[in-house]
Parts: sequence; C-alpha cells; structure tokens
Amino acid sequence: MQTIYPDVYAHHQPDCILPADFFEGRYIPDVHPESLEWDQWWDEQIDRCMDGYSNGGYSVTGPYYYHLNFKHINLMYPDGKIDWNFPYFSSEDQQLFNDFDEAFSEGKGLCLITARGFGKSFSVASICEHKFIFYPASEVVVSASTAPNVDKLWGKIDVGFNTVHPEIRPNLLTDKFGNWESGFKEGATKYGYRAKMEKIVYDDNPGKTRGGRPNIQVFEEVGSWSGPASLKACWKKTEPSWWRGGRRTCLPVLIGTGGEMDTGASVDAKHFAMNPDVYDLKSFIYDKLDGSQGKGAKFYPAYRKFSDYYESTGISDVDGAKSFLEARREKKKSDPEIYRQETAEFPFFLEEAFRVTGGTVLPAAIMEERFMEIERDDELMKRVQVGYFKPKLTAKGHLINLTFIQDKSGPVHILEHPKKIKRQDDEQEIIVPKLYISGCDSYDSVADKVDEDLEASEASGKSKGSIFMFKR
Repeated sequence: MQTIYPDVYAHHQPDCILPADFFEGRYIPDVHPESLEWDQWWDEQIDRCMDGYSNGGYSVTGPYYYHLNFKHINLMYPDGKIDWNFPYFSSEDQQLFNDFDEAFSEGKGLCLITARGFGKSFSVASICEHKFIFYPASEVVVSASTAPNVDKLWGKIDVGFNTVHPEIRPNLLTDKFGNWESGFKEGATKYGYRAKMEKIVYDDNPGKTRGGRPNIQVFEEVGSWSGPASLKACWKKTEPSWWRGGRRTCLPVLIGTGGEMDTGASVDAKHFAMNPDVYDLKSFIYDKLDGSQGKGAKFYPAYRKFSDYYESTGISDVDGAKSFLEARREKKKSDPEIYRQETAEFPFFLEEAFRVTGGTVLPAAIMEERFMEIERDDELMKRVQVGYFKPKLTAKGHLINLTFIQDKSGPVHILEHPKKIKRQDDEQEIIVPKLYISGCDSYDSVADKVDEDLEASEASGKSKGSIFMFKR
C-alpha cells in the first residue's frame, strides 16, 4: 500500500521506544476515498483519537494520538533544518497529556511551567484542536492579558488545524482569526457539531468571559500578564462559569515560561503555581532549591525534553542535557544579570522559573548560592535567629537605634549580627561602614492587584516583598 508520507520515519525517530503502529495516522492509505478500506481506516484512526491507543505495554491518550499523527509543529531536524512536520515522540509529552486527562477527570485544572523551547504551546494547542474537532457543542477559550501573547498561541492552533486531513477537519461556519465555529449551512439551516473556539484579550476587563461555558480555557504566559486586569481578577470573574451545578465542566490550563516573569503578574502566577490546591489545580511533587520537596504546579526542569537530548528515542538524556546546561551556567556566573537570566530561562527548579530578570547592582548569583548553602547546612540553620526589630526613637520621633527581639513569628531572620566599631568622635558604636550591602525585592507595583483571598499577612492589600542584607 502506498502512503501519503513515505519518509516520515526516516525524518523522525529510528530508535523510538513506541511501536510503529502508534504512528499509523501519518500513513494515509492511497486508496479510493469512497472505498470500504478508506472508511475502515479512518474509523480506526478516529477511535484512537477519541479513546487513545495501547499496544506492547505502551499507551497514549486520544489527544496525544491526535498530536502525534495529525498535528504539524515547528520542528527542527537533527541536521538543523526547520520545517512544519509531525512532532517527535517524547515521554515528557506522553505524561503531560496523561496529566491533562487526569486533571479533567478529577474536576481540576492544570498549571504548567517549563523552560523556553519545551513545546508546551503546541501541546496545549493540540488539546484545544482535539476538543474543537471531535466534541459537538464544545467551547474552547484561548486567553491572555494582551493580544501579542494570545495571537502567538492562536497562530499555532491555526497552523495545526489547517494541516489536519479534510476527512476529520470540520468545515467552518465562522472562520476568522480568533473566532471559529464548526458546521455547515444548507439554506437558512445550520448543521454540524457547532463547536466554538475563540481568543479573548482581557486587557482592562476581567469579566470578559463571564457567562460562557468553555470546556477548555487556556491562560497563556501567566507570568507576563501585563494588562490592567490582573490574572487573579480574571480568574475570579471567570471561574464560576466553569461549573454546572456541582460538576466542573471546564479544564483551565495556565501556562508560563521561565524568563517571562518581568511584570507584576509574576506574583499572581507564582501564587497559582505554589498553591494549586487553593485554585482546584492538580498538584505535583517537585524538588525545591533547599533540597526538600513541595507540592505545586506541573514543572519540567530545563534538562527534560531539551533539544538534541531526547529526539532519537523519545527518552530524555537527563545527564547529558544537565551537563550541557550546567556548563552554560558556569560560564555566566561572573555576570550576575546574565546568570540570573540564564537560570530563569532554563530553570532546574520551580523557584528559578519565577526569578524576575533584569539589571541589578547586587551579586545575585553569589547571594543565591550562599543562601542555598545556608539552608542546606543544619548547623548553620541552628544559628539562624528569628524575631523583629524594636525601634528606639527620640522625643520628636526620629529613629536613633534598633534592638533585635527574638520571636519565632517575627519577619526577620539573622544568621550573623552586624559587626560594629566605635566612632572616633563620640565613641558611639556603629555598623562597620561599607561592609554590608542591601537589596529590596519589592512587589509594591502590584499592590492594587492583591485580592481578598490572599493570606492574612497580605490582607492590607500590599505585598511587603523582602529586604536582604549581605556581608561583602
């Protein structure tokens, strides 16, 4: 039997762990389109797209089978050539699509944070296309705070949808960039699945999606949510529309990229990622910077599915990718700004993905490395004192001294108290000049965006951020 794509496997993964029949949808039979063989072949492919496929101890979900067999992405071949073609199989993608399925069946959403270049937008585009193509009366919303972010994702959906074979690609009653409705019209009557997909730019109106009934809603680049309407405000106004009685009928998906956290919205995005249970998001165990583990968003370290280190078999060469990325980090440590950008763009830990990049006069790389050393050293942690400062004021209210009071609930943590010397003119003790440097990680710029469901410590409406003092 001849095929439409005779060189698919040659271009792709000769050592792929998945059996070849997982890619049969790429091999469209060259038979008459009105033949029984044609109908049977397409019936089988549609069943796999709906129900998933299993063989030889391996299995994929329906949306992932669609992604592998009927979706084109911006693909780079081993020789460096770039083209629109079928994606590589990846065990990380396989698990991600499982997570999408599990989150929806559990009535939860999913927050996904990765390094740049992971390809998550194409995966999210596929679950949107899959819902739109195969489910009658379905609704999909692709949203962001500003047009550039949502337009990029819609463009990937548009390319993917238009590379799907006409046998399963529906006709469009409405066909505009950012607004689709499937179906066909005979006379004045409309027929077909009547599924809808639209893009929403929230800008200054957090209630734009109120009253809709989406089955999937994507919040694109949550760390770059920069419009007047905050991420939390948009979520809060939209979330009630995802329920029908006691059943949540929508899969909300928040996606963010390390290195894209330069706006005040990164505070909101981090709160979603670090507190999934508060927002009915599926939670995952992740490794923290201090060596412990936490529950948070779905996070893939940069060395997972890193280009050039997974394509041959679909299994990531974690050691090879990590060595390559560590070497990049080592070269950039002498420049704090460049190092911080590197670790944010290609994070090993979820906390790194939320680093706000940009210029700083502080030696950020050195400070963070020392901070981690302290947190991992039990003896040093025993020396850390927790408390608060009690001010000493003049009769006119001028601050003249501070006394440290130990209190386990205090906001101040001190490993070593500052060194002091006596001033020559009046013998008064002062902190050694120029021995210490300080920096402020402040979130005042988003004070108005903090809503009432934050912790009591933030109930005043202003996130206090943090101040660091380091000895030179």
